[in-house]
Amino acid sequence: MKPRNIPYGTWSEGPEEARYAYYYYGHKNDGDWPELPVVPPPPCPWYDNTGIDRQIAAVKLVAMLEEKLTPREWKILIYRFKMSMTYEEIGRMFDISTKRVRQIEMKARRRSRKYFVGLKR
Repeated sequence: MKPRNIPYGTWSEGPEEARYAYYYYGHKNDGDWPELPVVPPPPCPWYDNTGIDRQIAAVKLVAMLEEKLTPREWKILIYRFKMSMTYEEIGRMFDISTKRVRQIEMKARRRSRKYFVGLKR
């Protein structure tokens, strides 16, 4: 005594007793099913919520550095690292020598280094 059609979403391959019990003594409404225990999913190694936290922290750190450095130091760091400009190009913009641009950059890096203590790469 087998059913003629198998409802969508049911398991047609399984133990004979379970299939028989499902098809002939099954529940018609979803609310008739007994409560099943909910097992939390295992942690995913490839998804890490701290990435978002790190981005937020980085934005806050950049804003804080902008306040702590002088406008000239800040602009030189931006031109040097964000826009990938050379010392010579920056020196022409500020009308200073390349050595002075390098000195200002090193001073700004030394001043900003204390805010990066404790951060991991």
